[in-house]
Amino acid sequence: PVVTVAHPPPAKGKKASRKTGSKTVAESKRRKVRMCRFPDCSKVSQTGGFCISHGGGRRCSVDGCLSSVQKGRLCARHGGRRLCTFGDCKKYRVRRAMCIQHYRIVHGHGGGR
Repeated sequence: PVVTVAHPPPAKGKKASRKTGSKTVAESKRRKVRMCRFPDCSKVSQTGGFCISHGGGRRCSVDGCLSSVQKGRLCARHGGRRLCTFGDCKKYRVRRAMCIQHYRIVHGHGGGR
């Protein structure tokens, strides 16, 4: 099944659409989205025609691993997790490219109770 999805409305102060030939820009930005082929599933399909939950998307390149790829053809378990971008930190990313400790420092979110 194929569904047509419209992009969100433009921000305030911007024109909703302008003419480009026979279609408006808003009309030309619509794209077709393929849905998962699994019965009664309403998720968007990935590689292979199925959603991630039903086996679509790329898989880890390590023999025998069936996990989804995170980065560089590897799953998180086999080294596909990304590291914090704050200085020389070797912890894994949690939010906005940083580990939770550095995210809280940068964005002013304190911890504790």
